[in-house]
Amino acid sequence: MISVVESKLNRVFEALGSPIRATSEDGDLFVRDIIVTAGEEGFYDVFEAGSPSAPIHTVSSDDPATVAGVVALHIARRIISSAVED
Repeated sequence: MISVVESKLNRVFEALGSPIRATSEDGDLFVRDIIVTAGEEGFYDVFEAGSPSAPIHTVSSDDPATVAGVVALHIARRIISSAVED
């Protein structure tokens, strides 16, 4: 299922003209500083690589579009925040 999330994220970033790409390895998904990994049964945990002690989101694995949306919105928010701070 993580490959479906990867595909959806890559289509989102491609549609935005962004060079950001999601990649999966050993069942985990990596996008910039975000890691998506299997959590409790039926859920994915979304972590920031800099603070892996607790997930920033827990999302149902039954809906890959929602998982992709959560990750994409988190990344977009961080990009916008960085741009505004400059």
